[in-house]
Order: sequence, then structure tokens, then C-alpha cells
Amino acid sequence: MEPDGRGLLLVMKLFRGHPLDDGVEFKVLRVEVDATRVGCVELDNMDEWTIFLNYWGDGFCCTSEKRVCRPNSIYFMNQKGRAVKVYDLGEKSIITLLPFRGARRYMSVNCWVDLPNIPEYEHEDEDELEP
Repeated sequence: MEPDGRGLLLVMKLFRGHPLDDGVEFKVLRVEVDATRVGCVELDNMDEWTIFLNYWGDGFCCTSEKRVCRPNSIYFMNQKGRAVKVYDLGEKSIITLLPFRGARRYMSVNCWVDLPNIPEYEHEDEDELEP
């Protein structure tokens, strides 16, 4: 199933081993409510949607069509808040995107901030862009 851009998503962060080793995976479920029941349907593809989560689970969802981010992915922080990780929902793989080695000396708290009113980044050749 795929999201349709409406409603509520439940994102579950599942730990497979020690969380400091980033042994995690994610499940994304669409919450469905009708007159007689509430249920969840697991999504195996989010198309052009991208989810951004902080360590405590707060975040937001946006389309990646005109943004420089990976579609069908979840951006999240590692436990120490020292790196941005990207979980690809289709491949079920994790890459480190932005290590922040300067935070090594500090405790850090990170959050994502959506700036919906800024002009979209326009690139001349869409084929050359690798998110």
C-alpha cells in the first residue's frame, strides 16, 4: 500500500540489537479510521514522501519532489545526536548522511524544522541531482 497524502501515519522505530550501534529498522503504517473501527495498514512504499524524525520521534512528513532529499526514506538522528542517518524504506538499509564530529564533546539535542514558505531549490538539470 502507498500513502495518498492525507491522514495520519504511525512510524515505528524497531531496535534489532543495541541502539548505540544503530541496529534499527522502521515500519510505517497508515492509520485508517471509519465509523466502526480503527486500524493500521503497513506501507511498503511512500513514493515521493520523506519523513524526518528526531530521536524522541517528533517530526514531520513532506514530499521530496522538489526538495533535495531522498524519496521513500526516513531521516533520523542517531542516539547521541551526532549524525544524520537515512533509512531507505524500500531497501531497508541505512546510510550516514551528515556526521557531526564537533558534537563529540557535548551532549546534544536535535530537532528538524520544516520551512514550507521558502522558495524551492531549482536545479537546471534534474538528471544530475543525486539526493
